[in-house]
Amino acid sequence: MKKQVYQDQVRVPEYFWYDPERGELAGFTLCDGVYQPIPPDEAGLLWSGRLGLNLTRWTGSFDGYEAEWVRWATPSGVLLPTRSEALDDERQRAHRLAERLRALGVDPEEQL
Repeated sequence: MKKQVYQDQVRVPEYFWYDPERGELAGFTLCDGVYQPIPPDEAGLLWSGRLGLNLTRWTGSFDGYEAEWVRWATPSGVLLPTRSEALDDERQRAHRLAERLRALGVDPEEQL
């Protein structure tokens, strides 16, 4: 079993898995050489002390597939953006900046 290898041979400090068919999300932390379960909080989130982040279930579209996924979230519950979400946010910021420049009478294309 992969978990046993990570525990005994690689000694990974934290181990998480997600089984989408059964909807099972589990996490473990290495204590004295043995994985101990990380209990989910009241919202079902798993805390990674190493990363300072929560692992949570999320339903949505990722790489063109609609499904339930797991994602990292900040302690306050803000999801870390996927690569495509981060690119979309950056495009929107660039568009807003260009609009502000145009409103000031500056052509953003001429500034390049």
